[in-house]
Amino acid sequence: MRVAAAASARRSLPAGAGTVVLDVSGRRVVLSSRDAEQLRDAATDEAGRSSTARDLSLLLARAAAGGTLALRRVEASTLERLARELGLADAAAQLA
Repeated sequence: MRVAAAASARRSLPAGAGTVVLDVSGRRVVLSSRDAEQLRDAATDEAGRSSTARDLSLLLARAAAGGTLALRRVEASTLERLARELGLADAAAQLA
């Protein structure tokens, strides 16, 4: 099941999706679809070692459909770390 979830999470975000909107502790954070896709892929890569990363990969895949994705504190921290590791300084700063 995890393999299927990871494979479906790796699909590209829809071409029309320009942004992904997150709610981080009441703050609105807007990520480009490209940044969200990179973060989703990084979370998918860590999914076997971290349930939080697994949840993030699935949530980011669903967020591409629209709406606002509310993150718990631990998810936001993990996403910030992944953004820093990927060199996505703007995304990391918004998530901090």
